[in-house]
Order: sequence, then C-alpha cells, then structure tokens
Amino acid sequence: MAQSSKGKCDVVPGKIVPVNVSNTCRSYSITINNNSKKTVDALEWTVYGYNKFKRLVGSATGTWSSGYVIPSIKPGSYTVDVEFPDGLPASDYIYATITAVHFTDDTVCE
Repeated sequence: MAQSSKGKCDVVPGKIVPVNVSNTCRSYSITINNNSKKTVDALEWTVYGYNKFKRLVGSATGTWSSGYVIPSIKPGSYTVDVEFPDGLPASDYIYATITAVHFTDDTVCE
C-alpha cells in the first residue's frame, strides 16, 4: 500500500489530522476537496494509520453525507469532517483512500 491519500472521480482527501489519546486514535479531521464538476452529497473512504517508521498499524472506514444541517460539497469547494474511528490504533500519519462518491444527480463513482 502506498503511503499517500487517493481520491476518486476528482474528489480528493486533503489534510488529515489525527488526535491520539491513550494509544488509540480517538478521532481525526479530514478535509475533502471536490474538484469535480458535480455536487457531492455522500462519500465513503478507508483511512490507514502508520507509525513513525511509516509501518501500517491499522485501518478504519469513514463516511460522510449531507443532510438537513450539513450542506453538499459544491464543485470547487470542500468540507471538513471529524470522524471517531472504531479500532484505529494511535497513528503518527493517517492517509485516506476515497472508495465511493455519490453525486446529487444520483450517479455513483466506485
């Protein structure tokens, strides 16, 4: 596995910041950039945690979707989401791979 973040259909992860407490990654914030020409209303991704030696220590999945309070991600804009992963160990580096994107025109990119 490459130690870099990867997007899908011009929707790409930006900055990812881990918050480690008691040897567990309690949460992380992830910026999602929409470089596509469509509006995004849902995403799925996998995050990979690495230690200081850049060795994989674990992974977890994440999701985001727009709704009543959370606006969709328009083309050329971004959103920041905070995730509370289940079981991701403390990590010095976190990289994400977007695995699915849902657009407001009801198309899906997997």
